[in-house]
Amino acid sequence: MPELNAYGTYSPYTGYAAYRLAHRHRTCLNRLPYGWNGLPRFSPEWNGQRFAWEEWDAHVGPLLDGSAFSDLPRAGEPVDVMCLPFSENWPLNLDAHYSPSYWADQAFSQEYQLEMKRAYERFARHCQAKGWTDTVFQFYLNNKIYYRQRYERSSAPWIFDEPVATQDFWALRWFGQLWYEAVKDYKKKVTLWYRADVSYTQFSRDILWGVTDIENLGGMNAQKARMKREELILGKSESFVEYGTMNKVQVSNVQPVLWCVAAWTRWASGVLPWQTIGSKKAWETAERTAIIYPSQKGPQPSLRLKALTVGQQLVEYLVLFAIVFDTDQLRMGPWLREQFKKPKGWLQTSYAGKKAPEEDSLVRVEEMHHFRKHLGSLLSGEVKKISQGQKQNRPIMDEAKASSGDGYVSVAPKVESKQPECRAWRP
Repeated sequence: MPELNAYGTYSPYTGYAAYRLAHRHRTCLNRLPYGWNGLPRFSPEWNGQRFAWEEWDAHVGPLLDGSAFSDLPRAGEPVDVMCLPFSENWPLNLDAHYSPSYWADQAFSQEYQLEMKRAYERFARHCQAKGWTDTVFQFYLNNKIYYRQRYERSSAPWIFDEPVATQDFWALRWFGQLWYEAVKDYKKKVTLWYRADVSYTQFSRDILWGVTDIENLGGMNAQKARMKREELILGKSESFVEYGTMNKVQVSNVQPVLWCVAAWTRWASGVLPWQTIGSKKAWETAERTAIIYPSQKGPQPSLRLKALTVGQQLVEYLVLFAIVFDTDQLRMGPWLREQFKKPKGWLQTSYAGKKAPEEDSLVRVEEMHHFRKHLGSLLSGEVKKISQGQKQNRPIMDEAKASSGDGYVSVAPKVESKQPECRAWRP
């Protein structure tokens, strides 16, 4: 599933036009609700014991029960995923409860831990009571301490997004354990995931094992894919998504289609362009991140958005193909590469400050169209077999489920940390 990442733009408190546009194109707009100071732009009010839900339910509820899309082709389907308003600085003020420390488990007061867990639990309880069980709710820490170089009120004491040092991964681990302890009783009915965006996976070691429910991985390559498959076998990780920057306007729009297919063969749950909302200048100056264009008539789709739709639909064909012919992504990968004749990889994206080389696609649109028709012809007459397929044959995932117990991420045990000197810090 392509997920459209966004910051500081469209809000369900002001309308659903952008969400509906994404929904119509079989993608999902997922805006991060808070900024660098950790304070959300839209959220229910918290008084220390409970949330005031009326306004939140009125504005956000239609996205979660599907009523915002009642007249669209997939009528009644809610958004696939939504970032929650929680951060290191909300709903509890970090400054009042933080003491400078290298390690997160030694930095926060007991009051901070108890109240944050209470807020997490109240949110999970409300989602379950409302029956919002089809949307993936993500607790995602996005801020970075070096944002303070440009914005002194940045609230993050560590690098949460694109973590680098051990203390950064440790802080993510600590918040993830806090989250799990609070919502574990609701996870079987409501999909409550702890998310981390990681590019430098080689630095994380096993610190996040059993803590993250989903990791968004930048700069995907064969080594990272292999590491993730090994974690699946060990039952240490549930899902991962590939993220990066979309192709430039002047580059073939076959690239987003190939990205979706390539990610699927590597067992990814989807793809995520890291920014997707263009500025007003995007109509005159090409912006790589303008997947949705703003206008006086409301948000408008780009051709790259439509290419993501084609990629998503092609993957659906491949899933059906795998069911019918009793195979899986790993086995199909070499065959697909041969079909698309891509000897050096399937796509190039930019991630974590690094720019990968551009390469014109070796696949023409006509060839892609004929390949999809060929898949359709192979699937014709196999409807009964498809309907009887309980799930795609996934031996690696089956082995992972068997080793992980109840099918949910089990939180790794707490480990005593050692603390070097830490400079004073204040938001």
